[in-house]
Amino acid sequence: ETIRIHGKYPKALYNKAVSLAEKGWYDEALLFYDECLGMNPGVAVVMTNKAVALAHLGLYAEAEELFRQALELDPRDVTAWTNLGLCLSRLGREPEAFACFEKVRQLSGITRVRDIVR
Repeated sequence: ETIRIHGKYPKALYNKAVSLAEKGWYDEALLFYDECLGMNPGVAVVMTNKAVALAHLGLYAEAEELFRQALELDPRDVTAWTNLGLCLSRLGREPEAFACFEKVRQLSGITRVRDIVR
C-alpha cells in the first residue's frame, strides 16, 4: 500500500524486496533492491540482501562482488561475512570461505567455526 501511495519510498521498496525474497521470488526481489539502491546507493544491508538473492539464483560471482562492497561499508556485518563465505564455498574457494567463517567467529564470539553454518 505504501508503494502505491509513495512509489519512490526506499524503505517500502526494501521491505517489498525482502518479502519477495522470503517467498523465493528472487528475480522480482532484485528489481526492488535495485530500485531502492538507485534512490539510496551504498546502503550495506540492502546490498547484502540483494547479494543473497543473487546467490540463490546461482549468480555467485555477482553476489561475491556485492557482499564485498557491503563489507567495505560495514566490515562488522556478520550476515554479509557468513553469506560471502557460503558463496565462496559454492565457487570452490574453500580457503577464502574458511577465512570468512573465521571472521564471523571473531565478530560474534563463536568458539567453533562449524557452529556458524548450522
